[in-house]
Amino acid sequence: MNEDLNRILLSEQTLVWIANPFTEEHRAALDWLNAITDQRFNFFGLEVELWQIGDSKIAPKFNIAAKPNDWSRTVSEGVARVVREGLTEARNSSTKDTKFSRSFCP
Repeated sequence: MNEDLNRILLSEQTLVWIANPFTEEHRAALDWLNAITDQRFNFFGLEVELWQIGDSKIAPKFNIAAKPNDWSRTVSEGVARVVREGLTEARNSSTKDTKFSRSFCP
């Protein structure tokens, strides 16, 4: 890994890690950060390639190697809400659903 090519850019609540190559360890670290933080924070990993077509100047091409997973984040926030607020509302709604389904499926 070339340490000179690794860069971390922080803009408000979005972190972009640029590396070449972007390893599985990099990806695992960003996946973990995306899983444990709330939606205010976003962690992205970019791998940079240098492209040249014919005699043109060399240009960077960025490939997304890691990004937030909204589904797992939504589940994490739901669990946090249940821990924070308790299960009372969830229990009431599941009881209602059971009664409702029994009325249609005797």
